[in-house]
Amino acid sequence: MDFQFQYRITYGSGQFYERPHVMTVQIPMDDYKKIVLGVLEGLKFWKITIKKEINLM
Repeated sequence: MDFQFQYRITYGSGQFYERPHVMTVQIPMDDYKKIVLGVLEGLKFWKITIKKEINLM
C-alpha cells in the first residue's frame, strides 16, 4: 500500500518548502479493507485500529 502525501514547512520569514512524498507499507488485506472502509465512512486514518504493527519499507 502506498501512501502519497505532500508536506509543507513554513519558516518564520514566510518562506516555505513543499515536497511530495510516498511511503510504502506492507499490511494484510483485511487491514487494508478496514482502512479503506473507515476512510469512506469519514474516519480519520489515525483513528482506525488495525490488528498488527505496520512494517515500513
